[in-house]
Amino acid sequence: MNRKNILAWILLAALLAMLAACTSERAAEQTAAVTPPETTAGTTAAADAPATETSAAETTAAPETTASETAAAAADGRRDAIPGTEDREKGVTLFTRGGLTMALPTEYVPQLLISDYPEWNLENGESLFSVYEKASMEDAAKAYGPDAGGGFLFNITRNSRAQYERYLSSPEGDRQFFARSGGDYYCCAQPTDVQFFRIDEKENAFDSDEMKKWNALTELRSGVLEDFVSRNGLEAYDDSQVWNKKYTWDGAHKFVRYDNPAFGYGENCWLLTLSQPVRAGDGGIWCVDHYTDEYGQRWLWFPNANRTDDVTAEELLRQEQADADAGTGSADLTDPIAAAKAFIGQSPYASYTGSAEEGTYEEVREE
Repeated sequence: MNRKNILAWILLAALLAMLAACTSERAAEQTAAVTPPETTAGTTAAADAPATETSAAETTAAPETTASETAAAAADGRRDAIPGTEDREKGVTLFTRGGLTMALPTEYVPQLLISDYPEWNLENGESLFSVYEKASMEDAAKAYGPDAGGGFLFNITRNSRAQYERYLSSPEGDRQFFARSGGDYYCCAQPTDVQFFRIDEKENAFDSDEMKKWNALTELRSGVLEDFVSRNGLEAYDDSQVWNKKYTWDGAHKFVRYDNPAFGYGENCWLLTLSQPVRAGDGGIWCVDHYTDEYGQRWLWFPNANRTDDVTAEELLRQEQADADAGTGSADLTDPIAAAKAFIGQSPYASYTGSAEEGTYEEVREE
């Protein structure tokens, strides 16, 4: 074999060795890629599964919190929704709480949220249903945070007789008592400010389609209340049954003129109408039945107006009569002037006049 042939064989052997080394290394890499690591006791069984690559596009991110969910998490509990049950035959969705059911037209329910939050509650009555427009709540939450509110349409509460009497002593125009049953009175409150809100200024316009949707929702209230009365077997009621009575209490009546220069308007006087609510004649206590202020406005008054318990006016007056009979009463309510002074000392409307001893009292007539 000549020199050239020897060199050729040496080169060929070297190339074959290099090729064998590369092949061996590649095989080792492939084996490592598919061979699971050894597991020991206590190692999770998931290690036996083949590894898979996941691209960024395949990874599912946690969903972003929507405005509705943000509102639902509000600390004030305004958005803790009451679930409804659809009555497809009648086209309404029913919401039940406290043994009472409220029906809303199903076509509007997707726009609404119903909770038991005591929105604009009265005298700590039992809040049954508060109705909101979702879109206003959600946009207000986006703009001002989860506690922003907004979207309030109306609220239904159940109140005791004592709570109702406190309301009558200091009525507010945003509330309507519309039903009663036994000793319970049902009140509907509605907002006196604008609760409609959209982030988009164009949608906030009074002639926008969004505003038209809102107006349609505000018109639901009267029909919902009428249905609520009949559906729950309640008695329809309104405050005129109290206000239209000449006197709250039967029995004898006297009129006391109360003058106080602090009023500074009109004739500077109130005309107090007093009744003997428990027993007429000698020894019967007197109380202010109603009064006319310096502007000529007539107001009702119940002696439990400043209390926070559930004692009714009738219960309180009977106790005061018993105290008077026993000689243990705090004031001589058997004297109409003393009863008038007791009222002036209690009435929140007269608080700016100072002591009940300020001003003059004059018995002007009786009936």
